[in-house]
Amino acid sequence: MLPWQSRIGRRVFLALMSIMVLLCVVITGVMHTVVDRMHFKQFRNYNRALAETLAASIDGTRHARLNQLESVRDPYYNSLSRYLRQVQSRHPYIDYIYTLNFNPADDEFTYAVDATLVEADTIWVESSDYSFYIQVQPDDIRLIHNESELADAFTIGADLRVEFDRISNTISVNSQSMARINSTAPTVFALLDGSGVILGKNRREYVWEPEGDSVYFDLSFSAKGDPASDPGSGYVENEADLRWLRKKFNNNNAAVDPEVSRGTYGDYISAYGVIHNDRDEPVGLICLDISAGSILAFRATLVWLSASIFLLAILLALLLSILLTRYITRPLRMFTLAIQDYRNGQLTTQVKWESADEFGDLAHSMNTMASSLHDAHGRIVSINEAFRRFVPGDFLRFLNRNDVTQIRLGDQIQKQMTV
Repeated sequence: MLPWQSRIGRRVFLALMSIMVLLCVVITGVMHTVVDRMHFKQFRNYNRALAETLAASIDGTRHARLNQLESVRDPYYNSLSRYLRQVQSRHPYIDYIYTLNFNPADDEFTYAVDATLVEADTIWVESSDYSFYIQVQPDDIRLIHNESELADAFTIGADLRVEFDRISNTISVNSQSMARINSTAPTVFALLDGSGVILGKNRREYVWEPEGDSVYFDLSFSAKGDPASDPGSGYVENEADLRWLRKKFNNNNAAVDPEVSRGTYGDYISAYGVIHNDRDEPVGLICLDISAGSILAFRATLVWLSASIFLLAILLALLLSILLTRYITRPLRMFTLAIQDYRNGQLTTQVKWESADEFGDLAHSMNTMASSLHDAHGRIVSINEAFRRFVPGDFLRFLNRNDVTQIRLGDQIQKQMTV
C-alpha cells in the first residue's frame, strides 16, 4: 500500500512535500545568489589584479613615446604587442586588451598598443555615444554592433538609424548617405560628402558630420591582420565613462567596473591598471575589456546548474517524503489492524514493530495489553465453565440471560410446563 493511499498518509505526504519544496526553493535560491555574487566579486578582483600586474611590467617612459602611426615600427611597440597577445591567449574571456597614453594638454586618452588583430578589412565608425564597424570580405559585407552581426538596417540607442543598401553598397545614417564601398578586393570605402576621401588606401582618421546633426563620427580603416586601433588614434567613449576613467587615472589607482557597463561598442566590464614612467608618474593605462556575454555565459551555466541541483533536490525530497510517510503510516496501519482484531476477539494478535522510539513503546504496550486481555478472557471463560456445573445454560436461557453474572435477586419467569 502506497503512503498516499490512506487519508493520514496523504496529509503527511503533502505536508512533508510542501515543506521540502519550500526548503529546496529557498536553499537553491540562496546558493545561486551567493555563488553568483562570490564569483563576480572574485572575477572583478582577479582582473583588477591582472591589470595592475600587467601595468607594472610596462616601461612607462618608452610607452609614452608610442603616440603616432610611425610608432608601429618601434621595437618596443612590437614586443609589447606580442606580449599582450600572449596574455590574451591565456585568458580567452578577455575580448580586447590595449594600452592608452594620457595627454594632459588635451585631457584625453589615445591608443598606444592594441593587441586585437582584425580578422577582415574593417571600417570603424565611431562617436562618443554610437559606434559600429563594417567587416569587408571579398564575398561578404557585415555590419556589427555590440559584438553581434546585425541586419542591413538597425537602430542604435533611441535615435541612430543605420541602413545598408546591398545593391549600391551604400551606408546611410539617419537617411543621410555616408559612404559607399566601391570595392571589396581590395577594400575601397569612399565618403560621399564631396571631400574625395577614400578609406582603404591609408590608415588616417576622418570626421564625418551629418547635416543638421550634432553628432559627428570618426572613420578609420584597419586592414586584415592589423591592430584594431593605431598608436596615437583617439580613444572614443561616452563622456560619463571618460570622466570615470580620468578620475581613476588621476587617483593613480587600478580599477575595475563595478558592474557591466554599456560603452559605444556594447556591454562590457573593464579592468584598468595605471602605467608609470621612470619617475613613478602615471602616464597611461592598460585596459582589459570583457564582454557581458562572458559574464552572462557563466550566469547561464550557473542557472542550469542551480536548476539541476533544484530538480535533484526535489527528487530526493520526494523520496525522503515517501520514506518518512511510510515510517509514520506503516506502524499506524499495523496498530489499526491489530485493534480491529482485538475488537473481533482475536486477542493473540501481536504488533510486530520494534524501534527505539514512541512507536516501539506503543507497540510493546499494545502487545502487553493484548496478552493481559487474552489471559483475563481465559479466566472469565474458565469461571463461566465452572458456573455451568451449578447453573445450567438452559436455566439461564429461561431467564433470558447470557451468563450468570447478569442474574439479579428476584429474577423470575412464569411459564406453563409439563413435567
